[in-house]
Amino acid sequence: MFETLFSPKQIGTVTVKNRLVFAPTTWGLSQEEMILRYRAIAKGGCGMVVGDVPARQTPTAPSLQKKKGFAFYAQVAEVIHEGNALASAQLFDSDGNWKALLPLLPAVLCKKKTPDDLRQALNDSVGPYISSLSAKKVKEITTAYGKAAKKAKEAGFDLIQIHGDRMCGAFLSPLFNNRSDRYGGSLAHRLTFALEAVAAAKTAGLPVEMKFVVRTETYGKAGLLAEEVAEAVRLLEMAGVDSFHVTLANHSALTHTIPPKTHPAFGAEGCFLPFASLVKQAATVPVCTVGAWQHPQQMEECCQKGEADFFAMSRQLICDAAWCEKVRTGQLDQIKYCVRCNRCVDSLMQHKGTRCIFEKGAKEA
Repeated sequence: MFETLFSPKQIGTVTVKNRLVFAPTTWGLSQEEMILRYRAIAKGGCGMVVGDVPARQTPTAPSLQKKKGFAFYAQVAEVIHEGNALASAQLFDSDGNWKALLPLLPAVLCKKKTPDDLRQALNDSVGPYISSLSAKKVKEITTAYGKAAKKAKEAGFDLIQIHGDRMCGAFLSPLFNNRSDRYGGSLAHRLTFALEAVAAAKTAGLPVEMKFVVRTETYGKAGLLAEEVAEAVRLLEMAGVDSFHVTLANHSALTHTIPPKTHPAFGAEGCFLPFASLVKQAATVPVCTVGAWQHPQQMEECCQKGEADFFAMSRQLICDAAWCEKVRTGQLDQIKYCVRCNRCVDSLMQHKGTRCIFEKGAKEA
């Protein structure tokens, strides 16, 4: 019934068994619970699982460079492979000045400020932070992507994905990037961070994906505008990008990047497909689209039309980890569909972890 959706597709030197991807997700859970989530989702039938992995040390995630952190990521790759899926490590680097948050912590503890206030303060620090980094320091950061990619390969990952948002996306956007050296100014210069990160990651010998972020005049602050997409795709492919994973740029409200069903602009299923279509028109490599995908009929139609090659889901697979297998075996009436209430996002922001409203006890969490 869904022949195209369940047909294999090559990315660089690896073959993904179908067109279904678990999108990179911030969990906010214990390592033990994250392992269980990754195991269930991989076993549920998707072709590839993308996990967040820091390129450098960060206070928000285990480090690949540390023994315990490496062991955790090796276990992540192992349970993904047990489910017969490929494991992709999304390498990211924080672009916020964490020290700027320290004065706000007492107010958060006293509940005079919310976790979302902290997120906004971190976003506000992005421009001054990345614009003030020395060129030597920026080069050290992009070089770290190569070291992390090699460690990820050693841990068992099959692909590397460069997180095109966060620090990379901030460098792409003149709304944040006020530099006047080779890392700022023209589009080609603003792309330098991304190009260096890709080149560094390629030294690991794995296929390299690019999480490609697009912004509009209304939504998103990082990333690129529509008129910059074609040239950016050309340069990134020249640098060695084997696939693009396209989404809306971040550094704005989470309700824009993870839109609920009531969102005024992104309430529909496949809401970010127009951004992926822009990339697809310019790219010669596979393109993955993300954005509230739920129903296989619509995805199959898009795939047959050549509008996208892969479809990434997070909330739907958190809601029903076996979605892919149920679709493949024709058990559509057994699917538990995400209602896009964003209770999972709210739970994360309340430091209770990414939890679905359908989970036992989640409503009380």
